[in-house]
Amino acid sequence: MEKIINLKFKASNVDKIESAKGAPIENVLSDTTINNIAFIVSNAFINEDGKIGIPKAQAMDKIDQHLEHYDKEDLMLDITEALVNAGFLSRELDTQAIRDQKAKAIKEANEQIKNM
Repeated sequence: MEKIINLKFKASNVDKIESAKGAPIENVLSDTTINNIAFIVSNAFINEDGKIGIPKAQAMDKIDQHLEHYDKEDLMLDITEALVNAGFLSRELDTQAIRDQKAKAIKEANEQIKNM
């Protein structure tokens, strides 16, 4: 399935996020409230025409669309991955390994539930 939320981080929008939140981007990510996620998405969403940024209400709509197919953790990983790819977080951070570990943990939990 194609990504619903495409993000692009540049120094200008990371600075806007950090300034508004009063914290470095890596600390901003620790706040997983929908309000914070919508703020990040609204500042980093890339439109079909290449323009970066959308109104917060539109970001909320995009988040709702995302949540119809994925979960909030996947969205946070998408945000993290976009920041890694842009160089704002360590390029050595393996978001695919995190996704794989998440899938494995969920599979194991589901198996334990079935065996109860």
